[in-house]
Amino acid sequence: MLGIKYAILVRNDRKNAAEFFDDFSENNESSVLFLTHNLGGGTLQYEKNFIASHSDVNLLFVRNISYMRDLCFCVHDINKNRAFYVSKKDLDLILSLKFSRLIINSLVAFQKFDSCIQKIIEYKNRFPKAELVYMMHDFHCVCPQFNLIAGRKYCSIKCQENSCNLREFLPKGFKGGILKWRKIWKEFLLNADKITCFSKSSVQIVLNAYPDITLGKFEVIPHDMSYCKFTPIPNVENFPLHVGIVGGVNSVAKGVKAVERVLKLLNPEIPVTFVGSSRDFINTRRKNTKFLGRYVNTELQNILEENKISVVFFPSIWPETFSYLASELIKMNVKIIGFDFGAQGEKVKAYEKGFVCQSEEEVSDLLNSMFNSSQVRKIGGGITV
Repeated sequence: MLGIKYAILVRNDRKNAAEFFDDFSENNESSVLFLTHNLGGGTLQYEKNFIASHSDVNLLFVRNISYMRDLCFCVHDINKNRAFYVSKKDLDLILSLKFSRLIINSLVAFQKFDSCIQKIIEYKNRFPKAELVYMMHDFHCVCPQFNLIAGRKYCSIKCQENSCNLREFLPKGFKGGILKWRKIWKEFLLNADKITCFSKSSVQIVLNAYPDITLGKFEVIPHDMSYCKFTPIPNVENFPLHVGIVGGVNSVAKGVKAVERVLKLLNPEIPVTFVGSSRDFINTRRKNTKFLGRYVNTELQNILEENKISVVFFPSIWPETFSYLASELIKMNVKIIGFDFGAQGEKVKAYEKGFVCQSEEEVSDLLNSMFNSSQVRKIGGGITV
């Protein structure tokens, strides 16, 4: 039934697709092709920022909307503000047009990622002047488990040691294991002109998997944060201890198990507030804990101020590639506690109000210590947290 639905979408858009191919000039070398997925998150925020900062460029976004099926793609011609749906066959046709740049934003949603990569390499060979750029929003180029979580922990690219079973993460029909996966991606990365990372930690992770890729291929460009209007929260350093857990903590990678462990070890008098879509994923009966639900990003500072949240526990255990949320929290001048993984660990370590911990026990010990110190301070002990 799903295939029929997508087929109808494509059929109904045949006229729009035909008009696009008629309009598109083969010599339009200023155009940029942006290949991506439909999964949202930080990748989508990056796309919005990219569009806003490239208003003088002809941008063509091709988005896989049929996750792991390659049945239907949405083509968005940004400059002419038109969008239509095409099939895999039409995607091949788009990859025959001439562009100045091909930006591979993410292939996570692609079932036939290997054939797509091969067509991109063929394109690069046919149009060597077209710049091929790969965006490191995740670690799909390293492993089909693109957040690098093995079991309930970050794998550290130790494949043999972790004895990973990748069957559930491999695209349907893909024959081979991690060695074949990396052989395909290595050829792609060697053909890329640039590998754009958003933190230094991402560069190191990719080099751990592909030590013979030259460092000169990488560029580290942190995401644009101009959209964020947050400012230091007034008097936040004098708020009583109130722990916030912000964002969608909805998977092991996002820290579900880490949060549950910390809550069990935390002094029951310490208030904990979840800001984001976490209620259905966290198993706890702890008192003094509340869930506020989803929030609009622009309202986050008001929520933290109104609830007098003084410290945020950032529980993610996968090596994030940038972490918009950590950057937003730093702008608000709140204390942050997190683990030493990826971009979030990189940011928290460099932040004067950041605390990096190695385990859930260390997180709870730190928070309990903060609470005990604040109690002493209340009765005149003179200790400043």
